[in-house]
Amino acid sequence: MKRFLATLMLVLPASIGASGEQLIPAGSVVQCMVSEPHLSSKTEHVGDPVLCQMSHSEMYGRSVFPYGAYLVGRFEDYKDPGHFVGKGWMELKFDRMVVGNDTVIPISSRVVATSGKNPVDRDGKIHGTGHAVRDTIEWMIPVLWPIDLINLPRRGPVPELKAETRLTVLMLNDFGIPTKNEVQRQPEMISKYNYADPAPEQQAAPIERSYAQPMQQAAPIQQSYAQPYMQPSPGISPSMMYAWAALKEGIPFANGAPNLTVDIPALQELSKKMNAPICGKDFKTGQTFIKTVLAPAFKVRNIGVSGWYSTNILGNRDGEVLDDPDSFKTKEVSKLGVLEHIFQPELHPDLYKDIYHFGLEGIRIVEDIYHKVRINYYPPRGDNKEGWDNIDIFGWLGYPMQLKVDFLCRDSILAAPLALDLVLFMDLAARTPSLKGLGIQEWLSFYFKDPDSAPGVYPEHDLFIQHMKLKNTLRHVMGESLITHLGLDYYGE
Repeated sequence: MKRFLATLMLVLPASIGASGEQLIPAGSVVQCMVSEPHLSSKTEHVGDPVLCQMSHSEMYGRSVFPYGAYLVGRFEDYKDPGHFVGKGWMELKFDRMVVGNDTVIPISSRVVATSGKNPVDRDGKIHGTGHAVRDTIEWMIPVLWPIDLINLPRRGPVPELKAETRLTVLMLNDFGIPTKNEVQRQPEMISKYNYADPAPEQQAAPIERSYAQPMQQAAPIQQSYAQPYMQPSPGISPSMMYAWAALKEGIPFANGAPNLTVDIPALQELSKKMNAPICGKDFKTGQTFIKTVLAPAFKVRNIGVSGWYSTNILGNRDGEVLDDPDSFKTKEVSKLGVLEHIFQPELHPDLYKDIYHFGLEGIRIVEDIYHKVRINYYPPRGDNKEGWDNIDIFGWLGYPMQLKVDFLCRDSILAAPLALDLVLFMDLAARTPSLKGLGIQEWLSFYFKDPDSAPGVYPEHDLFIQHMKLKNTLRHVMGESLITHLGLDYYGE
C-alpha cells in the first residue's frame, strides 16, 4: 500500500482547558507537506492509508502537538480525466490523529488548498491542471499536427501531488491535545506523548547551571524519584526530570550536553534499578577532540607545555547561547578539565606541574601551565565553527617551541555520527546482562568531553585509551580475546 508523509505548520487559535488539554477548535488550519514523490490515482487505490507526519509546531512559544504525532486518513475517491474534455480529481480524507504510542483522537477535516497549481473545490476535491501551455504550443507548430491528432482521443493527465507539495487542511471539529505543562508535571507522560523539546526559557540558555554551584538537588530527588511524579523546583532542573522519566520507563539516557543531568546519586541508582544505562557528558567533537589527540602525543614524548590558548567562533544557536557568560560556565569546566586529566601534573611536575586555568570565574590553580578557553558568537559562520589553538611547548633542555592549530569544521556534521553511534551502543548496553545493571557506561567515554565515571574511577580523557576501552568492552561482550598489543605471539616459540 502506498503512503505519504507530510510536515505540518499550524495556523490556529488555541485555548487551555482545566482538564490539562489544549483545545484545538473547529476552523483551525494546518499545512501538510507531501513527501511521496507522486501521489495520484496511478499510485493509490481507493481506501489506501494516508499518513501526515506532524512536525514541531508552536504557538505563543508553546508546543501545540507532541513530537511524533501524525494524521491518519485515506485516499477517499478519484475521477480520471475524460478522453476529449474534462479534468480529473482526487479526494483525501483525514479522520484520526495519533498522539504518542497509543492515543488516537478522532477528527474531521477537509483539504481546502494546495501550494501547487491544483485547484481545490469546496468539497475538498483536488482537481487536475492539464497541459494547457504545452498543448497550445504544440498546436501552433504545423509539423506536430499529425502527432496531436493521434493523441487527441487519449485521456489528459491525472491529478498528481508532487513531493513537497503543501496541503492546507481545515479542521471541522473541536478536539483536545495534552498540554506540555501537564507532561512536564508528570514526566512519565514524556515517553507516551513524546514531548522532547525544552521549554522556551531553556531554549534560550540550554546550559542549565554552573559547576561552581553545590549539588543541593541530590537529596530531594533521592527521596522523590520513586513517587508518581516530581514537582519542578529550583534544585531540580528540567533535564533531570526528563532523565528521570526516561529511566523510569527503562529507556537508556545519553547526555550530550554539559549539564549535570545524571551526575547525582539518585538518578545513578535509578539507572541501576531499572537496568537503563546512562552516559555523558558533552559531545567531544571540535576543539576538545583535537586536544585529546595532541595532549597524549605531548605526554608520551615527554614534551612540556607552558601554555594552551583556545578560542572558538561559531554562529549557530550553540554559539549564541555560549556567548553568554552565565551559560558558558559549565561548558568552560568541561573544556578546561581535559588537559589536567591527561597530563596528570602530579605525576609529571617537571613537564606540567599544576595546571593554570583562567576562565570567567578567575584563576583556579596557579602554576606553570596557562590554559584559557573562549567561545565567541559570530553569526556569519552559521554552523561552521572555527577552533584556533596556540600551544606553547618546550622540549629537551627546556628549549621553547610553538604549535598553532586552526580547525575549521562543521559542528553538526561532527556531532551527528556520535549521536548515531550512541543510539546503537546504548541499545546494546540495555540488552547485555553484563552492562545494563552498571548504570554509568564509562566505556563510552570515547564520545564525551567530560565523561561520567563510577565513584572512585579515574575519568579517562586520552582519546586513544578511550578507544581501546571501547573496543575491548565490545570484544568482552562478544566473548572475544582482548586486544593487548603485546606482540609476543609474532615470534613463535
